[in-house]
Amino acid sequence: MAQDGLGSVRNVVYVSANLLWLTSYDPFGTGFGVLGTAQSPHAFTGEPTLPGGLLHLRARNYHPALGIFTALDPFEGSRDRTMSLNRYSWVEGNTINMVDPSGREPVTLGGLCAAMLAV
Repeated sequence: MAQDGLGSVRNVVYVSANLLWLTSYDPFGTGFGVLGTAQSPHAFTGEPTLPGGLLHLRARNYHPALGIFTALDPFEGSRDRTMSLNRYSWVEGNTINMVDPSGREPVTLGGLCAAMLAV
């Protein structure tokens, strides 16, 4: 399996280097340009895909076609980050600069990289 910077599974290659599956994702996680048959239950951000196309992002399930979580975020939001007040949104609508590996609190990619380097 080859993954991108978000951890999304982009392709699966057999031991003989034959391509078994290939896909791309839009910024909210909907797969497109799929070639082959899925070889792994993991997809966008490397998390499991559930029946019906939902993604299990640890704390909550996410609907990539709609770009929202299916349940309220336990974090009630912050007035200084108005997009956080929408408790169904993924990464406060900022799919280019943020990730939400826990499903509870988005972090900037820069902050995530810094945290990983500090470990």
